[in-house]
Amino acid sequence: NLISVGGGLYIESNAALTNVDGLASLITISGNLHIESNAALCEASVLALAAGWTVSGSQQISNNRGTCP
Repeated sequence: NLISVGGGLYIESNAALTNVDGLASLITISGNLHIESNAALCEASVLALAAGWTVSGSQQISNNRGTCP
């Protein structure tokens, strides 16, 4: 299980991405976090998951327009 990212995490412009459930065990990101412009991704789910992460750099979570369950 992935618990730490030793740099930035960027997930951007992936029209087919519907969830980020694979990041559920993530605890720390030692850089920037950008999850943006993913047409099928539910932003509320991403925000809820990211609330439990410690991010050293900037955070940008926006324009994820998927239907939320």
